[in-house]
Amino acid sequence: MQAVRGKRREVLEMYRRTRPSDVPAKMIEAATARRLAGDPAGACAAARVDLDVDIPMITRVYGRELAERIVDDLHHVAPDLLRWNIPRGLDGPGAPIGFGLLRRYPEGGGANLLVRTGNDRRGRLELWVRCRSEGEAELPDRVRRLYHLPRAYWDARYTGELRALCGGGPDRIPFHGGDGRLLDVLPTGPRPDDPVAMTEWLTLLWDEGRTGEALEACGIKLAAGQRRTWPERPWIAVERLVDDARTMLAEGVFDPGLSERPPRPARTVWVECRDEGQAGTDIELTFGDGDGGRVTARRRGAGLGESRLLTAPEYRHPIDLDLLRFGLARPDDLHPAVTRALFHPHGATGPPEFRRPSVTGAELMERAFHRDTAGVRALLDAGADPLVRDRSGLTLLHLLPYLDHELLLARLLAAGVDVNAVDVQGHTALHAAAVRRRELEHAGSIAREPVEDLIGRLLNAGAVDVCRERGAPCRAGAPSERRARPGGEDVERLRSRASRTDYRSMARLASALYSTGKDRREVLAECYGAPLPDEFFALADRLPLPGHPPEDLRCHVWRLVLPPDRGGPVPAGQSSLDDYTDRAVLERDRRLVPVLWLRDHLTEYGGLVLCYRLTELARSEPTVFGTDPLDDDGRIERLGPSLAAVLRDYHAIVVDRLEMLRRLKPDHPDVGALPTHRAALRLAGTLLPAGAPGVDRAEPSAPFTAPVPEGTLARLRAQASRDDYRSMARLAWALYSTGTNVRDVLDECYGVAFPEEFFVLAEALSRGSVSGQETSLPWGLAVPLERGGPPLRHSPTLWPAERRIFEWDSDLVPLLALYGDERWDRVEHEWRATPHGHLIHCYRLSELAAGRSGVVGVPWRRAEEGGELSADPSGDSLLAVLHEHAAALRDLDEWESRQPWSWGADTIDDRQIEASRERVAEIEALQRLVDDRPS
Repeated sequence: MQAVRGKRREVLEMYRRTRPSDVPAKMIEAATARRLAGDPAGACAAARVDLDVDIPMITRVYGRELAERIVDDLHHVAPDLLRWNIPRGLDGPGAPIGFGLLRRYPEGGGANLLVRTGNDRRGRLELWVRCRSEGEAELPDRVRRLYHLPRAYWDARYTGELRALCGGGPDRIPFHGGDGRLLDVLPTGPRPDDPVAMTEWLTLLWDEGRTGEALEACGIKLAAGQRRTWPERPWIAVERLVDDARTMLAEGVFDPGLSERPPRPARTVWVECRDEGQAGTDIELTFGDGDGGRVTARRRGAGLGESRLLTAPEYRHPIDLDLLRFGLARPDDLHPAVTRALFHPHGATGPPEFRRPSVTGAELMERAFHRDTAGVRALLDAGADPLVRDRSGLTLLHLLPYLDHELLLARLLAAGVDVNAVDVQGHTALHAAAVRRRELEHAGSIAREPVEDLIGRLLNAGAVDVCRERGAPCRAGAPSERRARPGGEDVERLRSRASRTDYRSMARLASALYSTGKDRREVLAECYGAPLPDEFFALADRLPLPGHPPEDLRCHVWRLVLPPDRGGPVPAGQSSLDDYTDRAVLERDRRLVPVLWLRDHLTEYGGLVLCYRLTELARSEPTVFGTDPLDDDGRIERLGPSLAAVLRDYHAIVVDRLEMLRRLKPDHPDVGALPTHRAALRLAGTLLPAGAPGVDRAEPSAPFTAPVPEGTLARLRAQASRDDYRSMARLAWALYSTGTNVRDVLDECYGVAFPEEFFVLAEALSRGSVSGQETSLPWGLAVPLERGGPPLRHSPTLWPAERRIFEWDSDLVPLLALYGDERWDRVEHEWRATPHGHLIHCYRLSELAAGRSGVVGVPWRRAEEGGELSADPSGDSLLAVLHEHAAALRDLDEWESRQPWSWGADTIDDRQIEASRERVAEIEALQRLVDDRPS
């Protein structure tokens, strides 16, 4: 039996430890039973997976074909298998991590079926669908931090493909014989005649670090300068690496921020090593022209984002294969579907509790559709599942208007069928009965009396009476207890308890008001105490808004404006983010009504929450104000006469900037957002009446996409102050617009010439190649127009500390905050620490003026918390400080890895040491670059 050590063993032990408790046998049994009964919602509930898919909205906005494909897939999702296979984090209790893509639907530009961890952080998962927004050309599926799960990991129809993912053949899987036992003898050379043996040999080569041999055996050449043995490497299924990468290049839709869309002669794939949330050394594959072109590979450090991305669940063998081959699990320890796929591919055996019943749910529903009450009773007597649903989400209760409910209703309720269960259109059984009653009334039939009796019995059983006389849909997610329509006292009680900083209380009030027959204008007027303008409701009718991601629309008002027939008000979630925006704004001015949070920091609107104000709304004035919840100055600005005017101005600015960027650098990733913002600009224009006032500015505002006049430039020079980030960014934009280069921009903004190392580091910081937390100034000014231009909003992380340092000593220029690292020496009983940590390192203007680039350190925490400040010399240059800090951290890692206590979860393994060494090498390369440039 092979041995496994280090970080890889920790990962495998984590999966072995967490899966039995997170995916117990009872969960698998319950979820499988509900799935086989045609109840995807019940299956998900049994596996602690929240199903957040709005089929009526998808049908209405994107068409029935897409909705039907999604519904079909949801009926085959095995949520227990998904939970079994989902990537887990090595840090902490092994909880599921991040966002995963299950399937992409390309129809009409696309939708993605995704899984993510729940907001409550208690191990719940959430299935949801993201659809293309208006103006978005295609919905990307290759996005940073989005892993892809093969269908064999979650779709019950595809579990047989697990053998192929393991590199298995028809008779056995790697490292196992045909009888399922581990092999004692493994291949010592290539076996092209036996694909499974070939997989074994390649895997052993890779495990031993003989990466050059393994890659070359798969037709991959090492790039020039690459070592043939890699001490640190991701765990990959090397035998299918090239095929997986080619498939991804051919089928993937790439985020503009990750890769340019047009094909190039040399195509690159970034094999991203983030196993179990741990960053490591990545691999870069480059494909030559054509399918037969040469493929080359090289190692590279994590953090560079310009290439196309292949994620861990795609490029490596299933975790279960490693658990088996290293003796950490037996076949019986695995999920039953995995065991069947790997060891019983022809269905010869399988746990009896998961076999389909002799009477299927489809037969039962067919009898109900044919109005065969006797046949339904006979199948129930034969063991058919009364909780069955069809693909439209209908239960047997939905079909009772066409059956003898006196013989079936009590039996179904006793079996646990939910009286308020909704189908994919959001309709309850009560709604189905009301629709049937209306049909009979229109036909003049006297047979409506049994339906009247059914309606009464459903109400007595707790059905929620929110159906209109027209048979309007019942509210999705209705509670199971019976509730009468709220009376005046109930509404008044909810009104007295409603708080605009607590969405849950606002949603309860809005639901009560809707149930009394009020429309959305009346509901929002009562919730906020003033009527909202027409433009707001016009925007609400066009959700999702182009140019605005979902996080822009977290404000309460968007969730309250949805009436019950559109699935609203949106239920309150468990996340504190539900209330963050409204609470942060109302702490500044309780008269404000938050509407939109704009995130584009390359406009002066960036970071602002757009708000109405109640005093103006009461006068029928839709004036819009803005405030930045992350800015500690608490400033509230008047932005424009209406939301439509502000949005038109905002998107016009964004479009102008992106047009400029397209002229300067057509392949810049931001350019891909241009169609979306054009669509948003058109929408805002349609909402603004002819002759309506627009945004009027008293002072020039960036970004400047054309050269500014000398008078404006002089005015911006006079306004610029280092304690006001926006004034400095405006000046930098104005200078760049006149053709000034980055060095002269910094020279004019600060009155001194910055050293060459600053500009080398500015380029490295833009690639994420330097550790530490950079300040807003001066780095934000060192972004020329072809790279997007200076951000017009400061980063909230260090800005308060920057301002305090400036107030204390205006000669200092804060640059970079370095994190400290301390390790306890159990022999010497003392701390070993890296130098320069917990400090904000600064230039001095007086030293720069004298041609010296010495750096001083200011205590980071004191600068943030108001303590007494000091500035002590750190080094002769910022690069020297960074090198000393990185070298000390490398030495600390190497020292700890040699200590006898370095084992278990806190192990410093070869991967971490290699990463520390590479950081030192990167800084040394930057220093050589500085030395090679002419002074």
